[in-house]
Amino acid sequence: MNIPGRDFWTLNYHLLSEKWGFKQIVRAPEKIQDMAAKSILVVASTALGDAILCTPLLRKLREDFPNTKIGFLVKKPFSNLFEQHSHNLQLHTYTKKYRNEGALISSIKSQNYQVALLANANDPDVVPLIYKSGVRAFLRRPTRDSAYRNWMANIDELRHPHEDDYATGHAIIQNLRMLEWLTHKPTHVGDYPTEVYISNDDEIAATRLLPHTKNLIGIHPGASKDFKRWPVEYFQRLIDLLYTSERHFIITGSPEEFELCEKVANGRNECVTQLAGKLTLRQLAGAMKQFKVFISGDTGPYHLAMAVGCPTLTWFSPTDKGSDIESVGPLYNRQKHLVIRPKGYSQAMRTISPESVYLEVMKVLS
Repeated sequence: MNIPGRDFWTLNYHLLSEKWGFKQIVRAPEKIQDMAAKSILVVASTALGDAILCTPLLRKLREDFPNTKIGFLVKKPFSNLFEQHSHNLQLHTYTKKYRNEGALISSIKSQNYQVALLANANDPDVVPLIYKSGVRAFLRRPTRDSAYRNWMANIDELRHPHEDDYATGHAIIQNLRMLEWLTHKPTHVGDYPTEVYISNDDEIAATRLLPHTKNLIGIHPGASKDFKRWPVEYFQRLIDLLYTSERHFIITGSPEEFELCEKVANGRNECVTQLAGKLTLRQLAGAMKQFKVFISGDTGPYHLAMAVGCPTLTWFSPTDKGSDIESVGPLYNRQKHLVIRPKGYSQAMRTISPESVYLEVMKVLS
């Protein structure tokens, strides 16, 4: 239960406990490297895209630590994307701040993890929750910060928000730098691709809902925040610009985005199939494998499309360096993944015209 003031007391209680010597945090590199050989917990308890951007780290961890127990703490709605992961992961699901803490602590504690790699974690509750689960060594994604920065063994790699290089560098590369800290071995471009695992049943279930045409174009109008959303009439104009008798448009979204997707479809039954709320995340990934291009804003399904090899056209609406193209945009196969953004930070999405998006989509299709 998240009661008023709980964040303040949670944070200060744990900070003071550490300062007064009641917390046993391990920071010595040699000790942590020995601990990592036994067990590692990777943490991405925030958005869908953050979890998918951790998959190169998970894959490379298994390659470098073949006999180590590896766990992944991920938000519950996204956990089924990793259930069939081939790297022998133990999944732990984060529900919501201060929710089901006892069950989660018990789940993590049962695996006896030694080291936590914090790619993305909610403050101030997740780090002390992991500490309560028995973890004593922490690394944070470089150039980011943490409310518990003094607990981090790689504190020299962290940055305060007012520093020029705060949140710089691509998320995939910075996640892999935590592994480099542990192994003293470099990572390479070949380590960058993301991945998710779906079954044949997921692809079959998606195919049953798709029209039988080879020219499917996916459009995802929704976004986690209102300012990231393109206007409905822009989507409608884009469909009109792209329409040919050989193309069919698949509108995707969550159940909560059904009305938004209906407005975008706007009765275009001859060329649009509206699938909002009808696909699980794994089925959505299966459908994406059949799209010629997936068009959306910077949102979780965009990262899902990249992970299954679907070409993408994505618009970004960055508010800072950490949400810009250089941080979370395409890092590999860039010829298949084109991006567009307004000039400057926090600019209105209306400044990106349907005509400009059309031209970029045609580049991808060609």
